[in-house]
Amino acid sequence: MKNLSQRGFGFIEVVVGVGISTVILTGILLSFQSYLKRAVSLPERVAANFLAEEGLEALRFIRDENWATFAALSGGTRYLAFVGGTWTITETPEYINGALRSFTISDVSRNAEDDIITSGGVNDSGTKKAEMAVAFVERGATTTLTLSTYFANIHAN
Repeated sequence: MKNLSQRGFGFIEVVVGVGISTVILTGILLSFQSYLKRAVSLPERVAANFLAEEGLEALRFIRDENWATFAALSGGTRYLAFVGGTWTITETPEYINGALRSFTISDVSRNAEDDIITSGGVNDSGTKKAEMAVAFVERGATTTLTLSTYFANIHAN
């Protein structure tokens, strides 16, 4: 026959085992819940990224057509539209499947070593910075994805 102290020790082992199992199970469930939240919002993020990349490609097309037209876009927020088989610039917001794509073009300054700098320096008329932003709704809140790049007058047109 077992004495009372041995039975009590067995009960403590069971309680500790159940506690450890509960903590592990809770961690697994919370991880799965986090995964599901991210998986649900992934299609919107992928679509926003594609829209931003497409917008930068459209700006490359506009740059290749005429640098002076492209360079004149500096300052202010503008939008893209695909009309009549070609990309056009508009000041009217255009929503694409609930997402708003916009862009800004800004001047680029360089220092004495010809490095791009954020303030001061000399304006480089042959280089512009473009930022393409896509605003979309994710889990009830507006999220903005932004891609930026530099464009140069490579065709000297």
